[in-house]
Amino acid sequence: GKYYDGIVYADSWLKAHTTSDVYIRSFDGLKLRACWIPAEDPKGTILFAHGYRSTILIEFHIAVVYFHTLGFNLLIPDQRCHGKSEGKYITFGVKERYDCMDWIRYANRRFGDRTPIVLAGISMGASTVLMASDLGLPVNVKGIMADCPYSEPKEILKSVMKQMRFPVNVTYTVVKLGAKLFGRFDLEEHSPLKAMENCHVPVLFIHGEEDYFVPCEMSEMCYNTCVSTDKRRV
Repeated sequence: GKYYDGIVYADSWLKAHTTSDVYIRSFDGLKLRACWIPAEDPKGTILFAHGYRSTILIEFHIAVVYFHTLGFNLLIPDQRCHGKSEGKYITFGVKERYDCMDWIRYANRRFGDRTPIVLAGISMGASTVLMASDLGLPVNVKGIMADCPYSEPKEILKSVMKQMRFPVNVTYTVVKLGAKLFGRFDLEEHSPLKAMENCHVPVLFIHGEEDYFVPCEMSEMCYNTCVSTDKRRV
Protein backbone atom coordinates (compact mmCIF):
# COMPACT_ATOMS: atom_id res chain seq x y z
CA GLY A 1 0.00 0.00 0.00
CA LYS A 2 0.92 3.66 -0.17
CA TYR A 3 2.07 3.71 3.46
CA TYR A 4 4.34 0.66 3.23
CA ASP A 5 7.64 2.50 2.70
CA GLY A 6 6.88 4.88 5.55
CA ILE A 7 6.05 2.00 7.89
CA VAL A 8 9.25 0.14 6.97
CA TYR A 9 11.35 3.25 7.61
CA ALA A 10 9.56 4.04 10.87
CA ASP A 11 9.96 0.44 12.03
CA SER A 12 13.74 0.52 11.57
CA TRP A 13 13.95 4.00 13.13
CA LEU A 14 11.95 2.96 16.17
CA LYS A 15 13.96 -0.22 16.73
CA ALA A 16 17.16 1.83 16.59
CA HIS A 17 15.86 4.36 19.13
CA THR A 18 14.04 2.20 21.68
CA THR A 19 17.21 1.37 23.58
CA SER A 20 16.82 3.79 26.48
CA ASP A 21 14.69 2.10 29.13
CA VAL A 22 13.38 3.99 32.15
CA TYR A 23 11.47 2.51 35.08
CA ILE A 24 9.05 3.63 37.77
CA ARG A 25 7.18 1.86 40.55
CA SER A 26 3.38 1.87 40.27
CA PHE A 27 1.02 2.82 43.09
CA ASP A 28 0.47 -0.89 43.76
CA GLY A 29 4.13 -1.90 43.62
CA LEU A 30 4.66 -2.99 40.01
CA LYS A 31 7.87 -2.19 38.14
CA LEU A 32 6.82 -0.37 34.97
CA ARG A 33 9.04 0.23 31.98
CA ALA A 34 8.98 2.88 29.28
CA CYS A 35 11.11 3.77 26.30
CA TRP A 36 12.47 7.31 26.47
CA ILE A 37 13.49 9.03 23.22
CA PRO A 38 14.68 12.60 23.91
CA ALA A 39 14.72 15.43 21.41
CA GLU A 40 17.24 18.23 21.14
CA ASP A 41 15.84 21.49 22.55
CA PRO A 42 12.42 19.83 23.01
CA LYS A 43 9.13 21.63 22.44
CA GLY A 44 7.43 19.23 24.82
CA THR A 45 6.82 15.56 25.55
CA ILE A 46 4.35 13.15 23.95
CA LEU A 47 3.30 10.34 26.28
CA PHE A 48 1.99 7.42 24.21
CA ALA A 49 -0.23 4.61 25.55
CA HIS A 50 -0.58 1.45 23.45
CA GLY A 51 -3.60 -0.80 23.22
CA TYR A 52 -4.68 -4.19 24.52
CA ARG A 53 -2.04 -6.91 24.06
CA SER A 54 0.01 -4.59 21.88
CA THR A 55 3.53 -3.19 22.06
CA ILE A 56 5.59 -0.10 21.37
CA LEU A 57 6.79 -1.56 18.07
CA ILE A 58 3.31 -2.32 16.73
CA GLU A 59 1.25 0.84 17.05
CA PHE A 60 3.33 4.00 16.97
CA HIS A 61 5.63 3.70 13.97
CA ILE A 62 4.86 6.71 11.81
CA ALA A 63 3.40 8.89 14.59
CA VAL A 64 6.50 8.49 16.75
CA VAL A 65 8.88 9.49 13.97
CA TYR A 66 6.62 12.40 12.99
CA PHE A 67 6.43 13.91 16.46
CA HIS A 68 10.12 13.39 17.13
CA THR A 69 10.90 15.17 13.86
CA LEU A 70 8.76 18.07 15.10
CA GLY A 71 10.99 18.31 18.17
CA PHE A 72 9.14 16.41 20.89
CA ASN A 73 10.49 14.03 23.51
CA LEU A 74 8.80 10.64 23.35
CA LEU A 75 7.82 8.68 26.44
CA ILE A 76 6.34 5.31 25.45
CA PRO A 77 5.47 2.99 28.35
CA ASP A 78 4.72 -0.69 28.26
CA GLN A 79 1.35 -0.77 29.97
CA ARG A 80 1.14 -3.03 33.03
CA CYS A 81 1.09 -6.71 32.10
CA HIS A 82 2.70 -5.88 28.73
CA GLY A 83 6.27 -6.00 27.45
CA LYS A 84 8.84 -5.36 30.16
CA SER A 85 6.32 -3.99 32.65
CA GLU A 86 5.21 -6.18 35.51
CA GLY A 87 1.65 -7.22 36.26
CA LYS A 88 -0.64 -10.22 35.93
CA TYR A 89 -3.89 -8.55 34.95
CA ILE A 90 -4.96 -6.03 32.33
CA THR A 91 -7.54 -3.73 33.90
CA PHE A 92 -8.80 -1.88 30.80
CA GLY A 93 -7.75 1.52 32.09
CA VAL A 94 -9.10 1.20 35.63
CA LYS A 95 -5.60 0.92 37.15
CA GLU A 96 -3.64 1.99 34.07
CA ARG A 97 -4.96 5.55 34.47
CA TYR A 98 -2.93 5.86 37.68
CA ASP A 99 0.13 4.52 35.86
CA CYS A 100 -0.39 7.26 33.27
CA MET A 101 -0.33 9.87 36.04
CA ASP A 102 2.88 8.37 37.42
CA TRP A 103 4.52 8.63 34.01
CA ILE A 104 3.44 12.28 33.79
CA ARG A 105 5.12 12.88 37.15
CA TYR A 106 8.23 11.11 35.89
CA ALA A 107 8.37 13.39 32.84
CA ASN A 108 7.96 16.45 35.05
CA ARG A 109 10.76 15.34 37.34
CA ARG A 110 13.00 14.82 34.33
CA PHE A 111 12.25 17.99 32.38
CA GLY A 112 10.40 20.20 34.82
CA ASP A 113 6.73 21.00 35.07
CA ARG A 114 6.93 23.82 32.54
CA THR A 115 7.59 21.47 29.65
CA PRO A 116 4.30 20.86 27.80
CA ILE A 117 2.96 17.30 27.76
CA VAL A 118 0.42 15.79 25.37
CA LEU A 119 -1.17 12.41 26.10
CA ALA A 120 -1.78 10.10 23.16
CA GLY A 121 -3.25 6.62 23.00
CA ILE A 122 -4.72 3.97 20.75
CA SER A 123 -7.73 1.80 21.65
CA MET A 124 -7.27 0.74 25.30
CA GLY A 125 -4.42 3.25 25.47
CA ALA A 126 -6.76 6.01 24.26
CA SER A 127 -9.27 5.01 26.91
CA THR A 128 -6.48 4.99 29.51
CA VAL A 129 -5.39 8.56 28.82
CA LEU A 130 -9.01 9.75 28.73
CA MET A 131 -9.65 8.07 32.09
CA ALA A 132 -6.58 9.80 33.54
CA SER A 133 -7.92 13.22 32.58
CA ASP A 134 -10.04 13.67 35.71
CA LEU A 135 -7.32 12.72 38.17
CA GLY A 136 -6.07 16.27 38.46
CA LEU A 137 -3.72 16.66 35.51
CA PRO A 138 -0.80 19.04 36.02
CA VAL A 139 -1.22 22.37 34.23
CA ASN A 140 1.52 21.50 31.74
CA VAL A 141 -0.59 18.68 30.27
CA LYS A 142 -1.89 20.62 27.30
CA GLY A 143 -4.08 18.09 25.51
CA ILE A 144 -5.07 14.54 24.62
CA MET A 145 -5.11 12.63 21.34
CA ALA A 146 -7.46 9.64 21.63
CA ASP A 147 -7.45 7.22 18.69
CA CYS A 148 -10.45 4.82 18.75
CA PRO A 149 -11.23 4.81 22.48
CA TYR A 150 -14.04 2.72 23.88
CA SER A 151 -16.74 4.26 26.05
CA GLU A 152 -16.64 1.85 29.00
CA PRO A 153 -14.68 -1.32 29.85
CA LYS A 154 -18.00 -3.08 30.36
CA GLU A 155 -19.32 -2.13 26.94
CA ILE A 156 -16.20 -3.06 24.95
CA LEU A 157 -16.09 -6.45 26.66
CA LYS A 158 -19.75 -7.05 25.90
CA SER A 159 -19.21 -5.97 22.30
CA VAL A 160 -16.35 -8.44 21.86
CA MET A 161 -18.34 -11.21 23.55
CA LYS A 162 -21.19 -10.57 21.14
CA GLN A 163 -18.82 -10.73 18.16
CA MET A 164 -17.49 -14.05 19.45
CA ARG A 165 -21.06 -15.30 19.93
CA PHE A 166 -20.68 -15.89 23.64
CA PRO A 167 -23.75 -15.59 25.90
CA VAL A 168 -23.08 -11.96 26.77
CA ASN A 169 -24.77 -11.50 30.15
CA VAL A 170 -23.52 -14.76 31.64
CA THR A 171 -19.98 -14.36 30.27
CA TYR A 172 -19.69 -10.76 31.43
CA THR A 173 -20.88 -11.69 34.93
CA VAL A 174 -18.14 -14.33 35.15
CA VAL A 175 -15.48 -11.94 33.80
CA LYS A 176 -16.51 -9.16 36.19
CA LEU A 177 -16.38 -11.57 39.14
CA GLY A 178 -12.96 -12.85 38.05
CA ALA A 179 -11.67 -9.27 37.81
CA LYS A 180 -12.72 -8.62 41.41
CA LEU A 181 -11.47 -11.91 42.82
CA PHE A 182 -8.13 -12.17 41.01
CA GLY A 183 -7.32 -8.72 39.64
CA ARG A 184 -8.69 -6.81 42.63
CA PHE A 185 -10.51 -4.27 40.47
CA ASP A 186 -14.04 -3.43 39.41
CA LEU A 187 -14.62 -3.19 35.66
CA GLU A 188 -17.32 -0.61 36.30
CA GLU A 189 -15.32 1.53 38.74
CA HIS A 190 -14.44 4.09 36.09
CA SER A 191 -14.72 4.71 32.36
CA PRO A 192 -13.78 7.19 29.64
CA LEU A 193 -17.39 8.37 29.63
CA LYS A 194 -17.26 9.21 33.33
CA ALA A 195 -13.92 10.95 32.89
CA MET A 196 -15.24 13.12 30.04
CA GLU A 197 -17.69 14.70 32.47
CA ASN A 198 -14.66 16.34 34.15
CA CYS A 199 -12.23 16.76 31.24
CA HIS A 200 -11.16 20.35 30.65
CA VAL A 201 -8.09 19.97 28.43
CA PRO A 202 -8.29 20.01 24.62
CA VAL A 203 -9.12 16.58 23.17
CA LEU A 204 -8.77 15.26 19.63
CA PHE A 205 -10.90 12.16 19.06
CA ILE A 206 -9.89 9.97 16.10
CA HIS A 207 -11.86 6.98 14.88
CA GLY A 208 -12.19 5.13 11.57
CA GLU A 209 -15.68 4.09 10.52
CA GLU A 210 -14.36 0.69 9.44
CA ASP A 211 -13.09 -0.18 12.91
CA TYR A 212 -14.80 -3.50 13.59
CA PHE A 213 -13.27 -4.02 17.03
CA VAL A 214 -14.10 -0.79 18.83
CA PRO A 215 -17.39 0.55 17.43
CA CYS A 216 -17.06 4.10 16.13
CA GLU A 217 -20.09 5.23 18.12
CA MET A 218 -18.14 4.64 21.34
CA SER A 219 -15.72 7.49 20.68
CA GLU A 220 -18.66 9.58 19.47
CA MET A 221 -20.28 9.05 22.88
CA CYS A 222 -17.05 10.17 24.56
CA TYR A 223 -16.91 13.24 22.32
CA ASN A 224 -20.51 14.17 23.08
CA THR A 225 -19.97 13.74 26.83
CA CYS A 226 -16.68 15.65 26.96
CA VAL A 227 -17.14 19.02 28.67
CA SER A 228 -13.92 20.52 27.30
CA THR A 229 -14.50 23.76 25.40
CA ASP A 230 -11.80 22.69 22.93
CA LYS A 231 -12.60 19.32 21.38
CA ARG A 232 -12.63 17.87 17.89
CA ARG A 233 -13.67 14.58 16.31
CA VAL A 234 -12.24 13.27 13.04
